[in-house]
Amino acid sequence: MVHMKKIFVTFLSLACTLTLRSENAWMATLETDSLRSLQLSVSAFAQIATLPGEIEEQNPLLLDFFSLPSLDCINENETLRIFWAADSTRPLGADAKPLQISVLPLRRDTQTLDLYLFKSYKTKRMLQGVTTYSFPISTNSPACVMINEVDRTMTIAATRDLLTWFQAQKPTLKSYLPKRTTDLLRVSINPQLVDQVLLPKLNIGQASGLLGDACLYAGIGVDFDGRGCTLTFRLQPKAGTPLDKLLRDIPEPRPDLWNGIPENAIFSTLYTDPGKTNWNTYFSSSPTNALSSIFADIQPFLGRERLIYLAPTKSQTSLRLVQIAPVLDEQGAREAIKRLDTLVNTNGFRLKHERTRTQAEQTFEQYSLSYQATAQPIVIKNITTNSEPIALSTLIPLFLRKARLEVSIKNNHLFAVTANTDTLEHETPDFPFPPQRFTLKQQLTTFSTSTRIVAAGNINVVSFLRKLLTTLAPTEAQSQKIFATITDGFQFWLVQEADNTSALSLRLTGNEIAGLLKAVREDRESLQDIFFNLFTNQMKPVAEDAQKKP
Repeated sequence: MVHMKKIFVTFLSLACTLTLRSENAWMATLETDSLRSLQLSVSAFAQIATLPGEIEEQNPLLLDFFSLPSLDCINENETLRIFWAADSTRPLGADAKPLQISVLPLRRDTQTLDLYLFKSYKTKRMLQGVTTYSFPISTNSPACVMINEVDRTMTIAATRDLLTWFQAQKPTLKSYLPKRTTDLLRVSINPQLVDQVLLPKLNIGQASGLLGDACLYAGIGVDFDGRGCTLTFRLQPKAGTPLDKLLRDIPEPRPDLWNGIPENAIFSTLYTDPGKTNWNTYFSSSPTNALSSIFADIQPFLGRERLIYLAPTKSQTSLRLVQIAPVLDEQGAREAIKRLDTLVNTNGFRLKHERTRTQAEQTFEQYSLSYQATAQPIVIKNITTNSEPIALSTLIPLFLRKARLEVSIKNNHLFAVTANTDTLEHETPDFPFPPQRFTLKQQLTTFSTSTRIVAAGNINVVSFLRKLLTTLAPTEAQSQKIFATITDGFQFWLVQEADNTSALSLRLTGNEIAGLLKAVREDRESLQDIFFNLFTNQMKPVAEDAQKKP
């Protein structure tokens, strides 16, 4: 958050082709209720995350951001706003940044500020309680500063014309203010900005009109607490639009499925696919389960809910990936499971049926997994060639060498478990799930603005890396010391708020960031040595097996 200026300016400057027809057009508004509270919260989070962010380090950035000589003139406990606009005569790009207007609350005693402005500007004009300073002596000063004695604010603009436009557009700009939430920092965004700037950069061609004609409000909120930072993206669609129908058509997952996420899960996600509408209406590909193509033939027989998690095996010796979904047509699903190895997958994964086993009147179809990277076109100097992604084609086969996939159906639910061959037969979850003391949903309601959570997930990167090292290199003494810190992970969730606003939140915990930074700063060389030895040892058996073949 110390580099908040760079983050938002970069976001607003993403495209070099955005052209707006009006003289100036509103792009975004930033608002905070208390600059002091924001600074203290950023400082506390930075201290936990071992990031630079002390108040003394923030002040020079704020002074440069507001073009001020000192922060002493600002009332740190009143609302502060910044407006960004675009000039139609200069498309956004490297040489044409968004136009900024800052509206800062002033303290009662402004004698020092008045003296500074009087010395810094050639012209001073007073009219009905408003004082305007123009024509700065130094080129580092903003072109125009306006002091309003009535509401005790100082308005800073890059040009006189911009300040004139801002004064004329004040009634309209008030309707573009961010929604009142508990977030310390709030930003409202012009939906046209997302359509014309952000989506083209993400190469989402079919979503070019996603928000411009279908969205009443788009915004970002940033909030801090004692242990983390939460970023929230909000959308309020127009009633009756396809976007509105899509978001309304995502129901909450069944309450008992929250109990299916193990407390020691390294990664987990629970969501419900839209019903009559589809993500593909807006995106070129569905942003849901990346492994779903393996089960493409089973999808028509399954319900809409998906529970996916990665957790240590019950023996604590390796990892297991579990995918759970309700079954609507059990007979059709069972027949589709038997045909899994006949499917041609474009993502490079291949399945080979190994055996069918029965345990406690439950049938398990077991498959071996392999990966062969498909040729990817690469354009070099306008010449298209074929190449394989070397990293994936090397790493994935190493991790899949002893892996097996088991698919079964129990109590009208499909269970797909991927784990080590030696532990696979003990990894199928117990269903129905026993109640948990503290589910992921209960954890998230502490930070969420609504209890109606329709999708959620958790990822603990430090825990994953620690488990990876201790599993693959259990005898390495150094692997026991790296990533030894217990952290809270990162959480994400989607809620549907009361005013038909959908809010997607991402929570970054300070101790998770600190754990990752510690490994990068202090354990980089040890990590390189460990991973080199791991991959070398993993590849040796492959070579030996090849030599034994006649």
